[in-house]
Amino acid sequence: MIKGKDHLGKSTINQYSIEKPLGEGAFGKVYHVHENETHEDFAMKVYSKSTLTSKKDTMITDPATGRMVPKNYLDEIYKEIEIMKRLNHTNVIRLSEVIEHEDKLILVIDFCAKGEIVGWDEDLSQFSPYHKSDEPFEES
Repeated sequence: MIKGKDHLGKSTINQYSIEKPLGEGAFGKVYHVHENETHEDFAMKVYSKSTLTSKKDTMITDPATGRMVPKNYLDEIYKEIEIMKRLNHTNVIRLSEVIEHEDKLILVIDFCAKGEIVGWDEDLSQFSPYHKSDEPFEES
């Protein structure tokens, strides 16, 4: 992983200029990035491996021993990566690149310019669409 600055002074990771933060979750941050050679926009999910391995809030049964052990969230992200590598459909976010370096795990995925189409509704305890119209969601 190569960190630096582009010609506009924006932070870069490898060939990607970081445009702006998009969000933050329990395990990492998401950025809007611009690929400097192809001029494509992507989203970049940046995880801390130490955070993923140290979080011990969920217990699961170890299939080998039958004992309860803390869930390894890093393993879950690696499973997500393996699944995303196999998917190729216009309605599914595409994984373009995985960058691993020391404590960082970075996923470069499709950028959705119109944002999320569903979100967690705390009042209803379920996912609900952001798009309120009767019209289907359309890409521009």
